[in-house]
Amino acid sequence: MPEPPKERPPELATVDAAKTEAFLKRFAQVAVSERKKFGIPASVILAAAYANSHAGQHETALSANNFFLLSNADGWEGETAQIGGKAMRKYETAWASFRDFSIHLSSQEWFGSLKKSAGKDWRKWVEKLGNEEVANSKAMQKVIEAYRLDELDGV
Repeated sequence: MPEPPKERPPELATVDAAKTEAFLKRFAQVAVSERKKFGIPASVILAAAYANSHAGQHETALSANNFFLLSNADGWEGETAQIGGKAMRKYETAWASFRDFSIHLSSQEWFGSLKKSAGKDWRKWVEKLGNEEVANSKAMQKVIEAYRLDELDGV
């Protein structure tokens, strides 16, 4: 796991530094495993989880193990949880949320061309995920840069 920054960008200040570091450390290897299986940069997976779950502090992560704000749309047949008036996917474990996110991304029509054109370029992935409203691209970029998560892409 890369070293934490000496000074956190203001955009990341909404989440306690210790919780952020614990979150990133806890899920770094999960993101690396997903990269190896699906070809999505680990930095992007981890940053999307961070941005969507506020480092695991968002209600969807706390009560449904859903770290990516995936709704129960698109033919979801698993468990659901009502959070903020929305039906969200619910998982037994955090790991299941990460795996489902990888499956969800890899099933998108645009995934193959992005994987081919972007490769390990996390910036291209972040831009596309932002355009597809999968995660906040600015938040993802900030956390990748602040915590040097791109170092996980070569592990």
